[in-house]
Amino acid sequence: MFTIASGAGGTYYVYLVQMLPQYLNQTWVSFPYEILLALCTQYLGFGFAGILRRFVIFPVAAIWPKILPALALNRALMFKERKGEVINGWRVTRYRFFVTCASLMFVWFWIPNTFFQALRLFNWMTWIAPNNYTLGMITGSYGGMGFNPWSTFDWNTSGDGDLVTPFFSTLQQYIARVLSGLIIIGMHWGNMYWGAYMPINSNESFDNTGQRYNVSRIMGDNGYVNVTAYAEYGPPFFSAADVFGQGAWFAWYAMVFFYVTIKNWHTMSNTFKGIWHSIVSRSSSIYDGHNDAHTRMIRRYKEVPEWWFLLILLFAFVTGVAALEGWPTHTPWWSLLTVMVLNSIFLVPSAILLASANVTFHTGVLFQVLAGIWFAGNPQAQIIMQAVSSNFHHQADSYISDLKIAHYAKVPPRAIFRAQFIAVFLNCLIFIGLLNWMVENFNGGGTLCTWSNPQRFVCGSAVLYYGSAVRYGAFGVRNMFKLYPLFPWCFLIGALVGIAFAVTQKYGPQIRESCQNRWNEARYAVWDKYLFYPLSLLAWFDPAIFWSGALHWTGGSNLTYATNGLYLSFIFMYHVKRRYSAWWEKYNYLIAAGFGIGVALSGIVQTLIFAFSNGGDGIRIDWWGNNVQIAGVDYQSYVQNATLLPIPEQGYFGPDKEDWPMDFGGLEKQFGYW
Repeated sequence: MFTIASGAGGTYYVYLVQMLPQYLNQTWVSFPYEILLALCTQYLGFGFAGILRRFVIFPVAAIWPKILPALALNRALMFKERKGEVINGWRVTRYRFFVTCASLMFVWFWIPNTFFQALRLFNWMTWIAPNNYTLGMITGSYGGMGFNPWSTFDWNTSGDGDLVTPFFSTLQQYIARVLSGLIIIGMHWGNMYWGAYMPINSNESFDNTGQRYNVSRIMGDNGYVNVTAYAEYGPPFFSAADVFGQGAWFAWYAMVFFYVTIKNWHTMSNTFKGIWHSIVSRSSSIYDGHNDAHTRMIRRYKEVPEWWFLLILLFAFVTGVAALEGWPTHTPWWSLLTVMVLNSIFLVPSAILLASANVTFHTGVLFQVLAGIWFAGNPQAQIIMQAVSSNFHHQADSYISDLKIAHYAKVPPRAIFRAQFIAVFLNCLIFIGLLNWMVENFNGGGTLCTWSNPQRFVCGSAVLYYGSAVRYGAFGVRNMFKLYPLFPWCFLIGALVGIAFAVTQKYGPQIRESCQNRWNEARYAVWDKYLFYPLSLLAWFDPAIFWSGALHWTGGSNLTYATNGLYLSFIFMYHVKRRYSAWWEKYNYLIAAGFGIGVALSGIVQTLIFAFSNGGDGIRIDWWGNNVQIAGVDYQSYVQNATLLPIPEQGYFGPDKEDWPMDFGGLEKQFGYW
């Protein structure tokens, strides 16, 4: 129950973007609307997860690395071990080892999180020259790129995922992060797309004077863009990291779809046939075609038929239509159908990636683009489609993860179904209640979701939603592609790369063997030396996994959050796993689970003591160790106050007014603004 409920909070930030005055300021947003839309977004993913069981639950190759710490923790807590067992010289039991890890992390987390905050984002190189822009932007951990050989002493920053994700996946993603970071640095210093006039690594939208883009200046009273006002104010502009990130996402969608589909086409086609057969034939079983030990044991319990999940999808669709049509959302009901159809297509390669390499595939940016095409000048529809599609995917992944845990642990499928169904419903009620309570109680002076909020509720996810609403909703994809003409080509580049690698890896060995059998030895030796052998080295390389590392930029995300994780992954997921496999099998996942729980418990206690005390204003320990990391240009860039170049003497950057993109899909004629 906890898994599916705990990960859904990010979607509800759409309500903050709709409600708060610094965003869209929609006063009609009410509790019934929030509940209906939440039930829709939650249960869509829930329903499709059940349909995908044949793809990513029952196949033996679907390991799902991210669930292994939970299984290890359950084993440590529930099973009694044999006394005197020695593993590579270690006698400590799983339970005691877990408790020790959690206790140590509970104590340690007070240091980087409260008492010595400079250790959390350890931008130590910027302390040498705090106001050196080049040093701060390349090595900084807040607004910079994070090129730092030792970037944190905080487990919550380096992350427990690196003790779960296979080393080959972590390494490939990190290499892509480094290469993409160098590209972004080149774009910024080269002033590509006017990036030098904005912070290098920001997810904010800016106007042509370098100020935060104020979308309210171009919005009409009916919720659509006032094209006349837009013609006076101008288009939004984006940082170098943001521009690169958008292009990287476009390339990744096409790459993943073609690469994963081609490589796994045989398995996918057979599974789709099985799903259709189980729907039309009540006598068939979802376990047909799977005869491994786990599946044989789980057959003892009654299965959850696929038509149950189809009913959930119908319920989700009805609640979504009620939310869209019952309030002035300016979002047609058929947009839900497009979300369901397209997500059902992309969920399959997404689940395959997550099950094998712990790489998550999000469709949020894809639907931002589609909404920007269909609803140009309508930011309301854009953020609603983004919320529905993003949580569709997230909840599907979460529920599938729990299904895999239940499959490994032999928990009755119908018991899991009941627990998850109830958890989703309760999560909607509780989280929306908490969100509205937070708006009422922590918005003193209108500071909620701003940099000046005393409790530091800056709402990073809300900023992302708002940025996408400006970028694709108000501005529109047609205008975006005119201002940044490289974007459309990214889809083609990604598709070509995905197809090339998939065809090479799938059919290359067969072609190599065929040529060896048909050609004479001398001819084959030449081709093998210069073509076949070099191509065979690509067998370990996965372009979908590799390029996913290039997506982790903007909004404070940088190499700081990956460098120490690479070290941990090499130590535990490569060296220890091979040299001390018995120790690794017993203790590795308990480290991840223990440290994670220690951080969570410690964070709760610290929040209650320091954030909610002093009449709600919080308490901050003011000394050098809590100030040095935010004293320079690195932090100023993080709060959008540092750029490479000043605004030109003419008072603005970018195209001249007569060259601004003005394509809103006929909106100006339809509403009489132009």
